[in-house]
Amino acid sequence: CIGSDNLRVAQTGSSGDFDLDELILKAAGDLNVAALETEPGGSDQEIFRDPRNGENIYSEWWPELTAGISDATPVVSSTMLISFPLFYSDKWNIGEPGWIHTSYDNSTSTQTLNWLEPDRFEDHIKVAALSVMRISPSSVPAFRPFSSSWWILGASLSIVVAAVTAVYFAKKRRLRKSPSMPLAMHKRETHGHAK
Repeated sequence: CIGSDNLRVAQTGSSGDFDLDELILKAAGDLNVAALETEPGGSDQEIFRDPRNGENIYSEWWPELTAGISDATPVVSSTMLISFPLFYSDKWNIGEPGWIHTSYDNSTSTQTLNWLEPDRFEDHIKVAALSVMRISPSSVPAFRPFSSSWWILGASLSIVVAAVTAVYFAKKRRLRKSPSMPLAMHKRETHGHAK
């Protein structure tokens, strides 16, 4: 969930060659994008950072299943890029309560609720892309050519950036195709109640 008011980067441990959250914060600074560090523990990266705890969470939700990851090697440099406001208790920069996801998530609510701002979204993607570029074979002294963990990290971050970009342009295209209308009218028309 990037593209909202303020970029946040979840803390990471040092992997020996670099500290991922520091690398991302430096990229943000170099691009003049405001970014702050936040506590780890928020999302999907936690499964990589703490596989044993990830297995416990998985077991709580699906007691009859096992993920089989409790003995996996933790990846201390797992992080998450998010933007605030994320929850209703958070405030937008305009002083209103914010909630990045609502029961009416669609192109109309995205524009009406202003949870994705194209300029900030672009800035946040640039920070992610610059960070990926800096984690390259030439910038890590202990890099072993064709090390699968480095390729997986780079490919994963690239896929995330590509997916987020695709969603953005798909929503932007839908906005151009549909005429502007108030959210209440949009809800009526999408539920077949328009006259």
